[in-house]
Amino acid sequence: MGRGAFEVLAWIVILLGIAACSGTQQPFQKTPETSSAAKFNTPPPILLTKMNGLPSGLAGDLSKALVASAAKRDIAIVTGRFPNAFTLAGDFTPQRDPAGQVKIVYGWTLRDIQGKTLHQVSGVESGGSGDAGDWSTVGPQALQHIADFTAESLSSRLGQLGY
Repeated sequence: MGRGAFEVLAWIVILLGIAACSGTQQPFQKTPETSSAAKFNTPPPILLTKMNGLPSGLAGDLSKALVASAAKRDIAIVTGRFPNAFTLAGDFTPQRDPAGQVKIVYGWTLRDIQGKTLHQVSGVESGGSGDAGDWSTVGPQALQHIADFTAESLSSRLGQLGY
């Protein structure tokens, strides 16, 4: 094949490539069938109903931390009246270990709109040195750890449920 024939062939390939790229079709464009929005549903809001055993000041701080941590995972934690929301209720108990450290033992229950249990989260978080019922040793860092662990666990479960 001579040089002139090679140049003609190269130009044909280039022009065909340009023609294939023109038009409105984009080969890697997401379509509604393949977008992530089509694969997953948006979870309903999660109504924070109660935090048994937690003093009101700490409950407010934990609520704010949980709302922020869940929002980073596209989960809406809400308060007020939401008739079509899942519900989340928690129980908290401070306990003192033999070394004198206060541990916060907690558990959450996530329920669907009909009240069926969908998920339970439990954990233990260090609160500092003090007596068994001493909530004053529980600082923002402990509450943030509880919020982050809870939000991550909720996100994982909601993903399993198709949200």
